[in-house]
Amino acid sequence: MTGYDISERVNMLLGYTDVALGDGHEKEILNAVNRIGFDLIGMESINSLNDELNINENIADAIVYGVCMIITLTWSDSAKNILFTDIYNQKRASAKSSNVKIKDTIPYVSRG
Repeated sequence: MTGYDISERVNMLLGYTDVALGDGHEKEILNAVNRIGFDLIGMESINSLNDELNINENIADAIVYGVCMIITLTWSDSAKNILFTDIYNQKRASAKSSNVKIKDTIPYVSRG
């Protein structure tokens, strides 16, 4: 998955089209991907939306909604921001919990 894949999903969710966006929007999405990726997993910054992201589907899904949250906040779209903030927080919790490895052990019980 690339940053551009994230951008396409964000634009679809927000109802934006590539025709109306321009370079400023791409930079905005790139910055948001970097911010949310770092928040979730400490992801290294990408330099372009064409860069490959080595992330699983849960993380990618959370990044998409996090980017939507940031974009709607910067564009002062309060109604959408409330929605995307709520969804991002749920996706973030789910994505973070899926990265935790639980060691399966049987506790030692002494006889005595």
